[in-house]
Amino acid sequence: AARRFFGDDMRLSPSRVEKYHQCRFAYFCQYGLQVRPRRAADLDAMEFGTLAHYVMEQLLPGYTAQGFEHITQKQIAADTDRVVDGYVQEYMGGADGKTHRFLYLLERLKVVCRQLMKQVVRELRQSQFVPTDFELEIGQLSGDDVPRVPSVVLTLPDGARIRVQGKVDRVDVYRQNDISASSTTKPDKSNFACRMWWRASICRC
Repeated sequence: AARRFFGDDMRLSPSRVEKYHQCRFAYFCQYGLQVRPRRAADLDAMEFGTLAHYVMEQLLPGYTAQGFEHITQKQIAADTDRVVDGYVQEYMGGADGKTHRFLYLLERLKVVCRQLMKQVVRELRQSQFVPTDFELEIGQLSGDDVPRVPSVVLTLPDGARIRVQGKVDRVDVYRQNDISASSTTKPDKSNFACRMWWRASICRC
């Protein structure tokens, strides 16, 4: 029965592996039966995290090219508000007609995102690591059908395969003379399968 839902070549992200270990029935319902609760367009904790990642993804590549030493706090505040407003307009139907609670949470979110971006810029301004990749895909196909970073592939006793894939939020690289090193930002995953995946997905230069 499981093969009918998942096939012989499963592609899993660390979050899916974690979901499976937390509750196998919940995993089956969500990823096998595709049963998901309806979510209102609201700024809950999940949306907070998604939006914060979106802001960094939109702003950090340009800041890297511009040079972090040239980025002012005024620019960060203006850019952050612009990106947040654009996100709300594109993905949440805009702010018009939203409740007072939504608008209040939106303003709070802008404050948090501004503080986050200012802290990130301060850290990168002092660091010799330079961001080189954002939302780097692991094991997922690019335009030429070749993954930039291969999946971790596990072969099961019955011959079926599990490919662990996903995204790394950001990759920072340090290069000096013949020395090259990299670091990645990642969530805190505690179970063995996710720890293995994160270790295997670190870019070794």
